[in-house]
Amino acid sequence: MNIALSTIVILYLVFPGIIFRRFYQTGFFQHRYYKQSVLEILIWAFVPAFALHTFLYFILYLANLIISLPSIIDLSSLQRYLIGSPTDFDIVNLSKSFLWFFLYTVTIFGLAVYLGRRLRVIVFSRNLDIKHNFFRHPNIWMYYFSGRIIKLPQAQWIIQENDLIVDYIYIDALVSLESAEYIYTGILLHYSVDDSNNLINICLAYATRRLLNDDDVEDAYYDIPGNTILLKYSTISNINFRYQRIRELES
Repeated sequence: MNIALSTIVILYLVFPGIIFRRFYQTGFFQHRYYKQSVLEILIWAFVPAFALHTFLYFILYLANLIISLPSIIDLSSLQRYLIGSPTDFDIVNLSKSFLWFFLYTVTIFGLAVYLGRRLRVIVFSRNLDIKHNFFRHPNIWMYYFSGRIIKLPQAQWIIQENDLIVDYIYIDALVSLESAEYIYTGILLHYSVDDSNNLINICLAYATRRLLNDDDVEDAYYDIPGNTILLKYSTISNINFRYQRIRELES
């Protein structure tokens, strides 16, 4: 087997693991991919892929005991086809196995998508990332901007009920603009981080602002025209979070 075919086979085998990781880290877990070590990348790629291929192999093995199934693909025929010297037997062999190969690929990719999403739901619904460091996301901003920070063991004294639902988050940001400092207040809509988990900006709705020195001024806050405002983190000195709730989980 030449290097080109070996590379294609390896990529095909590990790709379900990449898909699993991608759909596990969507939503709250991931606004952008973060930097990982080579070992972490290999674990995320190979472990889920190995588990998925093993599971499907076991299913196919059991099915083959009941009905005779053709091989998914003949690697020898595929190798000769890729290097441009296939025989008539190779063409016929690959044609017969193409449908099974296609069905296997669709199945394992679909399974990777489903299980990745399902694991994310389980981790969040059962607070596994709160209880166990293994599931804890390295981006601490995610916990601040989702309100999950108040569920961490270190912050449980803030609230009496651990199943608090945060419906929306008020942000008070101290922003330095030229020679003046302002306090911006609004409802958090979105935030962005870079590959090193550093905050880039935050987006607020229904924003108002006032001068920092206007503490004793009545009605110092005034509305900012527009629906949303984007604040660069490089101009923000500090951020105050106010987690608001409309309802609580039924006991």
